[in-house]
Amino acid sequence: MPANRNDKGARRSLPLELLERLRDLDRDVSLKEALALLYVAENDGISLSELRWIMRDTPSTVSRIICRLGAGLDGKAGLYLIEQSTWAHDARVRCLHLTQTAQLLLDSVWQQAGASLWWNGNDRPPKVADRSAG
Repeated sequence: MPANRNDKGARRSLPLELLERLRDLDRDVSLKEALALLYVAENDGISLSELRWIMRDTPSTVSRIICRLGAGLDGKAGLYLIEQSTWAHDARVRCLHLTQTAQLLLDSVWQQAGASLWWNGNDRPPKVADRSAG
């Protein structure tokens, strides 16, 4: 897909490509939902409270986003892209992981968008702790 109407041969950036792919699944997907998915992809096992802090949003907003990206909310089916587990050391802490469906989607998006352009030639984005090393 072209990056814009004026540059037919350019690749689309990863965030835009991801947003378009998510909107193919559900036309109402928001930019915040795409952003949350990228944060979970970068930080497998991130806790819900850590994600709230990174996104600088209210607990209810981030919980609603995770429900939409997960199994659903208020009787409406979710996208099944994120699953939750409890932390082994504290059952109150919910950790977030990509589902296999999300991993396949992101692999496809990274190939389409040319991931090497975005992450110094790596196949995956660096973990938050590794960013200073890149």
